[in-house]
This record gives sequence, C-alpha cells and structure tokens, in this order.
Amino acid sequence: MRVIALSDLHGSIEMVEQILFSERYFDLVILAGDITTAGTPPQLEKAIRRVEAFGKPVLAVAGNMDSLALERKLEQLGVSIDSRGVTIGEVGFFGVSAAPASPLRPDIVRAVNRITDTMFPGVPVVPNQSSGATDGRYLRAAGIPTYGVQGFPTDRDDYRAHGKDERMLVKSLP
Repeated sequence: MRVIALSDLHGSIEMVEQILFSERYFDLVILAGDITTAGTPPQLEKAIRRVEAFGKPVLAVAGNMDSLALERKLEQLGVSIDSRGVTIGEVGFFGVSAAPASPLRPDIVRAVNRITDTMFPGVPVVPNQSSGATDGRYLRAAGIPTYGVQGFPTDRDDYRAHGKDERMLVKSLP
C-alpha cells in the first residue's frame, strides 16, 4: 500500500493537489493535522472534498491550529481517525488529534506581561496558540492547562511556521 501522509498544511490545499497530481500511484491520503490555520468548518470541508476528488480514501486528524469544530467536521465527513482505528486493506491506522487549547488565565497573562515589559519595554504581548506541537498536548488532553512562552518578538504579519524559509528576524534577538 502506498500512503501519502501530509501534515501542517495550514490551508495550502493547492500544494497538496500538486503533490497528488505528481504522485500517480497511491492508495490513501492521510492529513495529519493543521489542515487549516484557524479555519472554518466550510473551509475544511472544501479542502477535504478537493483531496477526495482524487478518488482515494482520505483519513485525517485535527491539529493544534484546528478547532474542536473542525474535529467535529472531520467526524461528520467520515474521515476522522481521532481515537479510533481504521483498517484499509490489511493495514491499520489510528489517530490522535491535538488537545484543545488551555484557557487564557489572567494570572498567567499578568506574569507574562510583567516579564515582557522588563525584557522588551513597549512590546505588546499577543496571546497566540503556536502551530508547533509539544508534549503539552498530552497534559491538556488530561485536563492540565499547559502554557509556553516564545521568548522573542515576531512579526505577526510574517507567519512562517513550518515553511522552508522558517526563521526568526535578527531584530528580534535581544
């Protein structure tokens, strides 16, 4: 069985289509999270339908940038393998979607603002769920809030997570 497994698409369905067009012989497509970047259920459905148009089975899990509404949409579309196994031919597949985000607690926000103001005076703190998966997802799935602090400023309009040119701006270094 030939499987094409893709993750961290962040809405780049055109790229997925190019890959699927170039790979003529495959039996299954797995979309392993972050299919959109905080997208909507209709956007997700459109993406899944475009992949299904290649005529091969599609299995998927939601990533940490995909909301619970998107996980539910994957279930409705019949492609979710979150916490369940699926057998295709003689091969079994099992998936685990990312856990929901931790609540944004005021005491955590105050502490981060205080430290940021000391290290980077005048730089605003913008809460954001990182696209990078961490072991914290297991803690969050168990109901234990988990937080991370990036530690350097970034340009909100220059998002490059998981890109081939992923980088940190030199001016961001302290």
